[in-house]
Parts: sequence; C-alpha cells; structure tokens
Amino acid sequence: MPRLYIFIFILLYSITKVHAQSTINGILKDIANDEGIARVNIKNIHTGVIITTSENGTFALEVHKNDLIEISHISYETIRIRIKDDKNPKYYSLVMRPKTNKLMEIIVREKNPTFAADSLKSYETYKLILEKPGTDQMSASTAPMAMMSTKFRQEQAFKENYQKWEKAKFVNYMFNPKQLQKWTGLSGDSLVLFIDTYRPTYDYLRNVNDYQYLLYIKNSLKEFCPACEFKRK
Repeated sequence: MPRLYIFIFILLYSITKVHAQSTINGILKDIANDEGIARVNIKNIHTGVIITTSENGTFALEVHKNDLIEISHISYETIRIRIKDDKNPKYYSLVMRPKTNKLMEIIVREKNPTFAADSLKSYETYKLILEKPGTDQMSASTAPMAMMSTKFRQEQAFKENYQKWEKAKFVNYMFNPKQLQKWTGLSGDSLVLFIDTYRPTYDYLRNVNDYQYLLYIKNSLKEFCPACEFKRK
C-alpha cells in the first residue's frame, strides 16, 4: 500500500506541474498609432527563454506561475508582467510607449542649437536602420540566421560608423576653431596645428565639467605657446 500511495502522489504532482504550465498569447502595439510592433524581445526571466514578436506584433510564450516576463525594444519603454496564477489573462493586448529620442546628451557650454538640431535631423534620416535590433536584441534562434545576411552585416557596420561620426561631430563642436581662436589668440597654421595636437577624445569631453575643460585648453596653450595668453578668465 505505501508504494501505491507514493505512485499516486507522484502522479498527482506530475499532473499539477503540467497544469501549472500554460501558454499566453497576445499582441504589442504602438500607443501612438495602434499598430503592431515587430521584433520586440519577450523574455521569461525565470526560464531564460526569449522570443520575438512577429511582423504584426503577435506572440505566444509558455509560462508558469510566478514567472516574470520582460518585454523590451530599443525604441520603447520596457514592460514587465508577473504571472501570478491561473486567473491571469491568456491573451494580452499591450501598448508600448516610445522612448524619448536621445542620440546623446549634449554638454551645454556655448549654446549652439545647430548641433542638436543637426544630430536630430541626421537621426531621423537614418532612424529605420539605427533602430533595427542588433545581435544583442535578437533571440538565440534567429541571431545566427540574421548574422549570415549581407544586408544585416552592412546595417551593423553602418550603425557602428554612425556612432563614430556622431562622436567626431561632437568633438568638432566642442573643440571648434572659431571658439579656440577667440580663447587662444591663435590663427592660421598655428591654430590648425594646435587643434591637431591637442584635440581631446569624446570620452574626455563627456566626463569633464566646464572648469576642467577650460583648464585643459589653458594648459595646452601654455605648453604649445608659452608666450601666448589665454583670453578667457
């Protein structure tokens, strides 16, 4: 008899586990236009399973009680859902809110709206490519196939170069000849040589305050031209 009880217990436990697993279906839509969003990552945090939405934004995912589901996309705010019990809906119609378009934070030292406007215009021009998911946003099953695509590799290369271009443009904006000429009194070939010699990196400019930046220029000028006078107090 004890063996029979054990068998029944195991059978009931197995049935309970099977019933504890269920499949949820749904669709993810853009809150602005009510259109389905493709290639959204949906991850079961507990099991590690990742799927992506179809071209029209639909999905199906196996879940268990107490699982935490994370829904994310590079262009939208992340959503998290806890599967509490069997009373959870089996179909989800969810809306996602777009993130604020921030290509990069601008360090405002000399007000120059042209730079910010130019960056935003450039971003809008290449938005469709820049917002496509890379390998880090794809599921394990789809990433290898995508990486074999020539178009995918070209798009990834463009995105990497685009970031380099934007960083270079930011340095040019901060370390611009017009402003440096006013501060250093240099001009012509001397100014060009000064800029080439002491051009700071993007990371440096993003991590210094106004005082540190001006001190850098002052010290660089003193080294470059001991007789020159820094004109900004």
